[in-house]
Amino acid sequence: MCVVLVLVVISLAGQYFRDFFGDNELAQKIISKVNLDEERNNLPTWYQSSSLLVCSLILLVIGHVRDAVKDRDAKFWWILSFLFLVLSVDEAVSIHEQMTVPLRSAFNLEGIFFLSWVIPAAVAVAILVVVFAGFLTRLPPRTRNLMVAAGALFVFGAIGLEMVGANYMFMLNDPPDIDKDFGYALITTTEEFFEMTGIVVFVYGLLSYLDGASAAVGTTRSVEVLDGETPDTMICGVS
Repeated sequence: MCVVLVLVVISLAGQYFRDFFGDNELAQKIISKVNLDEERNNLPTWYQSSSLLVCSLILLVIGHVRDAVKDRDAKFWWILSFLFLVLSVDEAVSIHEQMTVPLRSAFNLEGIFFLSWVIPAAVAVAILVVVFAGFLTRLPPRTRNLMVAAGALFVFGAIGLEMVGANYMFMLNDPPDIDKDFGYALITTTEEFFEMTGIVVFVYGLLSYLDGASAAVGTTRSVEVLDGETPDTMICGVS
């Protein structure tokens, strides 16, 4: 979480003092490299993409752990792992933003839907909530609460505050130098803060669950060995 706060402070400071450096090319490049809303070839983008990839890898490990004990929900962990891999790639190359102009032009979208990729994103979130509802109810209460909180934080930032920023941009008539507007920087930085905080909470919840799941697998395997049965596989180094 300290990394998130440092990135937020540096990004806001850079946006606030941008005008003080005038046309100094080196200063402007440094500012762009720490701008949370730049979303291409900079430090915050690398951090967020890496964090999402870490989530994908942890989810993959949990899927294998649950599959080892014949848990019917193992497939949900693997699906989540794939989805977070997609999110990681999208964060790095901004695929979702390619939908904005075509959708905006086709449906003449304005205001909060000016950045129109949020519409298919909201539909996708609604579908995922329905599909994963049963899975969530079967999780331990602590893990479920952490995952729901993480999801709420992330979606509030990625979609909710994105719509606020879209309306702000629309009200200013989408100026080409919108990225230099400090009011817009405040909105986008807050948006990214919620997204990154959601990821931090999610990673914490996953690691806590993985620790408990690994311990449970270890206990189960120990009982099998004591009963004279030899397990076919090893999980997390515990036989």
